Amino acid sequence: MRKYWKKIALALFGAALIVLVLVTLSDLLTFEALKKNSHSLARYAGNHRVLSLLAFGIAFLSTAFFVPGALVLTVMGGFLFGTLPGALLAAIFSTAGAALAFLTSRYLIGSWVQERYALQLRYFNKEMARYGSNYLFVLRIVPIMPAFVVNYLSGLTRIEIVRFAVVTFCGIFPGALIYAMAGSHLAAIERPEDILSPKMITALSLLALLALAPVLFARLKRLLGASEGE
Repeated sequence: MRKYWKKIALALFGAALIVLVLVTLSDLLTFEALKKNSHSLARYAGNHRVLSLLAFGIAFLSTAFFVPGALVLTVMGGFLFGTLPGALLAAIFSTAGAALAFLTSRYLIGSWVQERYALQLRYFNKEMARYGSNYLFVLRIVPIMPAFVVNYLSGLTRIEIVRFAVVTFCGIFPGALIYAMAGSHLAAIERPEDILSPKMITALSLLALLALAPVLFARLKRLLGASEGE
């Protein structure tokens, strides 16, 4: 147990920071707060471009660990910086935060899990080596589970950090573009639910299904092969 005390201490320190940020930002990273303070935010961002980008990036990095508000921040990015710059900034900062959470998970417990349960994880690791990118892309496109959970769980797998970052960026960007576009028309949006139209939801769902196509095809091929062998 002694050899893990540094990791445990680091984890507790990180958790304390996350809780502190969460308490500080919980009332600020809401759609209502964004609407209410939109003029002040626009004025500040216009006068303090660098500081605004820095604050925007730090806030986004925190959402990758535990703090909620990524959706509101993406809308804010579109409002403050424009559709394409806002979407790119959101995707870049989200990916950077996700990579940090991924590395934290891998450093603290991921390697130990892989060593301790190597036999049990043999099939899982084989599956992830073949289709890990597909699964990760779908989880980024369709928010089946919170993004920070995906970040931490991915750190327990053997997926490479570069592949994780590239797939994360590609999976985040389409949704970020939609929300940033909504942010550029903030005055016309009354609530977050108004942003995703049925057409947008259908398009994202089809994109996720396309990413799963190789997995589904392999499953179908295996099933047909098993049927013919009987």
